[in-house]
Amino acid sequence: MKIIDNSLLIDVALTEEVYEQVKLLLTGLDDISLKIESSVISAKVIDLPIAVSSVFFKNCTFVVSTVISNLKDGRFFKIENCKRDFFLGNVKIKGVNCRNLVIDQDEIENFEERLSPDIEKCIIEYFECTCEQPPVFDEVVFMKKVFINSNIKGEPCGLFFNSCNFFKNSQLNIDIKSPISIHMDKCGFLKLKSESDSNTGSAFLNFAEGTIIKKLDISESKIGRMNFELFSIAVENLIIKDSEVGGLDLSTIEKDDDKNNYIYNMSVIGSLLRKFSFRHRKIIHAVDFSNTKFSTPPQIQGSNIPEGSVFPNKEHFVSRKGLQDASCYRALRFIMESQRNREFEGMFFSLEQESLLNGEEKKFKFFSANYLYYLFSDYGTSYRTPLIFLLISIPVFTIIYALISSPVISIFLPIDWGCVIKSLIITLKQTFLPFDVLRNNDFLTNKNTFSYMVFVLVGVLNSIVSVSLIALSGLALRWKFKRG
Repeated sequence: MKIIDNSLLIDVALTEEVYEQVKLLLTGLDDISLKIESSVISAKVIDLPIAVSSVFFKNCTFVVSTVISNLKDGRFFKIENCKRDFFLGNVKIKGVNCRNLVIDQDEIENFEERLSPDIEKCIIEYFECTCEQPPVFDEVVFMKKVFINSNIKGEPCGLFFNSCNFFKNSQLNIDIKSPISIHMDKCGFLKLKSESDSNTGSAFLNFAEGTIIKKLDISESKIGRMNFELFSIAVENLIIKDSEVGGLDLSTIEKDDDKNNYIYNMSVIGSLLRKFSFRHRKIIHAVDFSNTKFSTPPQIQGSNIPEGSVFPNKEHFVSRKGLQDASCYRALRFIMESQRNREFEGMFFSLEQESLLNGEEKKFKFFSANYLYYLFSDYGTSYRTPLIFLLISIPVFTIIYALISSPVISIFLPIDWGCVIKSLIITLKQTFLPFDVLRNNDFLTNKNTFSYMVFVLVGVLNSIVSVSLIALSGLALRWKFKRG
């Protein structure tokens, strides 16, 4: 073993003893490129010395379970066309911090000999992997770009991200010909010290055309800045639980006979979706959106929602502004209407109307019939709200009648309970015998013209309010019974 031009080549069997000699040889040196070629590796631990800045494994055979670790501020790490012993051989890359990490197993034809390292507690700027079985990532930080490729069509494979973190503007590009299952558990985002909380940016997970995703499973992950670009990609099962996802674009082109448009199971529970679209998808089984919050309404135009699907309550739909949101809620309402699901139909109708209302200019919004209809009965879907307003109006009008009929008004005088009781009777009459004030106003003792006119106008207003609230409550109650 000799160091030539800051490069050390090892082309003999790498045992524990040989590797100890390598570490002694590199003591006190700096910026060394370590190249291991055509070697049978039986060392269980390859703890890279601080002198090493780049590592290359080429055409090697790992006969034991080997851990390669401790590359700090490395420039390059590559494993190329290496094999493993079928029973014992395996590789784990652990604690590696480098700019480029490459795994290229494209020329290994025998499936039993293919090496697919596990990667744990690493920080990687650029990662590129070409192998049939992708690595399992545990506590890995991806800073910029990830490329995972496989041109071999074989058995379904799994892609696992466990407790991994991403930076904004990072990109993950997946091009695997075999059907894949993607699992993201307890993943999140990191930011640089120089970035503020308001600094925007998104990561993207892209898939090549023709990819078949057997299952996309996201759990306990806070990846609100990650967008999943799945347009026209076959996704058979989608499961998201207790997570925050930036964007999920599952839309596709309308093709009735295309089985790639089918989603067999969709379950999003206790999560936050900032943007969610699955236009023209065919959903087979009932979907479950229990306790999930949508920052923007789900875009489902051209898709179906099977009967028995579960949606969260109205408060979980955050955005309610403008024609775009209204059209999304309208599509959901039409589907619920076709299923005679009156509960969700009423909810999406209310969201649709509120979106249209919020799209209007503010100076006209609060004076529109649309706003009053929303305020007093939630667009005819709540019978309790108008009853509450009706009960509140009774003491309010009672006080007004008492003030009109009192000859003297002063906070220092005792309350005239007789006048208050008579005012309450007048209020109840105007509530349940509308416009009685036009027929009978003998209660008014102060007969001057101004008091008389005020009394009549208040009585008419009292009757209009009461009739309107009772009618709204009755219509909403009818709607409630209609829902079953």
